[in-house]
Amino acid sequence: MKRALKSILLILIICFLTAAKAHTLSPAFERVKQSLPQREAGWRVIEADGPYHNSDGSLQAHFRWANGAEEVGATVVLHKSLKAAQNQFKRPPKTEPSMDAFLIAGLGDEACLFPPIILHQEGPFNLRMRKARYEICMSARSKDIVTRCGQYILDAIP
Repeated sequence: MKRALKSILLILIICFLTAAKAHTLSPAFERVKQSLPQREAGWRVIEADGPYHNSDGSLQAHFRWANGAEEVGATVVLHKSLKAAQNQFKRPPKTEPSMDAFLIAGLGDEACLFPPIILHQEGPFNLRMRKARYEICMSARSKDIVTRCGQYILDAIP
């Protein structure tokens, strides 16, 4: 009986520690989460999900920030290798136009900015960037907001 109780207690402790570890942000994801509030007054985190383990071994987290007038969303993926990140970035879905026409300089190792007209609707600007093993996909209502906040995120990544 005593042995069974010890086994159950050990299993519960292991489950608790595993769950706690899964919900702890790595330092890089925590820096991304705090990147906008630390750089500009008024921005606050309104959503933070992840990181989650993907089937390919990458980690992914999603964040949203707001400042009362604007809202910015970002999905951040940490790939297992630099090559995996480069391959993912260069492989657009066949339904999208070539990303080469939307390349922009000055943001990370590679970046593409997609204006709302791509989707034939009014809507957000979408920014897709890569820095080392990190892939970041963002959206905001204006080009200025998405590129400025994108730079804050890139600055937070080691």
